[in-house]
Amino acid sequence: MFTELIKEVLPFSNNYLNALLVFLTFFIVGYYGVRFLLKKVSSLFIKRSVHFNKLLAKSNIPLSILFIIVGAKYAIRVLGFTNSLLEFIDSVANTLIIIAGSWFAIKFIQAIFDHISLFAKKTKTPVDDALVPFLGKVMYALIYVFGFIFILKIWGVNVTSLLAGVGIAGIALGFAMQSTLANIFGGVALILDHTFSVGDRLEYEPGKVGIVEEIGIRSTKVRNFDNELLIVPNGDLANSRIINHSKPTLKARVVIPFGVAYGSNIEKVKKVALDVAKKHPKVLDDPAPSVVFLEMADFSLNMKLFAWVASVDEKFLTKEELTCALYKALNKNKIDIPFPTHTVYVKKK
Repeated sequence: MFTELIKEVLPFSNNYLNALLVFLTFFIVGYYGVRFLLKKVSSLFIKRSVHFNKLLAKSNIPLSILFIIVGAKYAIRVLGFTNSLLEFIDSVANTLIIIAGSWFAIKFIQAIFDHISLFAKKTKTPVDDALVPFLGKVMYALIYVFGFIFILKIWGVNVTSLLAGVGIAGIALGFAMQSTLANIFGGVALILDHTFSVGDRLEYEPGKVGIVEEIGIRSTKVRNFDNELLIVPNGDLANSRIINHSKPTLKARVVIPFGVAYGSNIEKVKKVALDVAKKHPKVLDDPAPSVVFLEMADFSLNMKLFAWVASVDEKFLTKEELTCALYKALNKNKIDIPFPTHTVYVKKK
C-alpha cells in the first residue's frame, strides 16, 4: 500500500530515476533529518547533562542507517521486480531494519540509563547504584530476544513452537540456576528494603561481624576485623537474621557482666561501677550509664554494667577499658570478686 502511494507521487516515467529519487529522499531524511531531530531533543537537556547529550548523539548512526535501509527497500520495490525476488529482498531488508532498530533502541536506552546513573551516584542510598545497571541489562536482553524472534518470524520460522521449546528449556534452566536466581532476587530484596548500606557494621551470623564494602546483585562483600574479604551470597543474607549495628543510629551500648562475693554492699558496688563508667571519656551522659543486680547465683551476686558510646566503632575498645577499670576499682574498694569453689567432705570410717 505504501509502495503504491509512493508510485503515485513520483514525477518520472523512468523507474530507475524514481527509485533513485526515493532512495535519495530517505537518505537525506536519514542523514540530515535525524541529526536535526536529535539536536532539537538534545537542546532540551543542554543545561541538564552534557553526558546525556553525548550519549544521545550516538543514536544518530543506527537511526540514520534505519532510514537508509527503508529507503533502499522501497526504491527496489519501485523498480518492479518479480514477486518472488521482491519477497526475498523484503525479508533481507526487514531483517536489516530489525537489526538497525534494535541497535538504535539499545543506544537510546543506554543514554537514558547512563543519565539516570549520574543522579543515582549522587544519592546516599546504594539502591539506584546497583538497581539501575541491573534494569539496564534486563532491557538490553529483552531487546536482543524480541529482535531475534522477529527476525525468525520474517524468515518463516514457526515462532510458536520455538517459544514453547524455549519455555521448557527456560524451566529446566531455572531449576539448574535456582541458587543463582535466588541470590539475584535476594539482592534486589535487600536493596529495596534498605537493609544495610555500604560502610555499615553488619552481623549476619552469630560471631560473624564485618563492614559492608560493596552491595551487588548476586553477592555482598563484607570485610571482617581480621581484614578478610568475605563474599556472601545475597540469598543467604536475605534468609538470615541480620543485625545492623549502624542503624538506626550509630550509638552502641556496652554491656559488662561481673559478679561480687556474697556479703558485699550492693549499693556500694553499684556506686563504684557507675563512677567507673562516668569517668570514662567515651561514655555518654545520655543515655546515662546504669548497673543492674541480676541474680544471686551459686558463687556470686551477678550484675551488669550498661554504658552507651557515640559510635559502634568505639564499642570494643571502650568495653575493654571499662572492664580493666572496673576490676581495679573493685579491688581498690576491697570488694571481693568470687570464683567457683567446691568443698569436699571426706568421711572417715
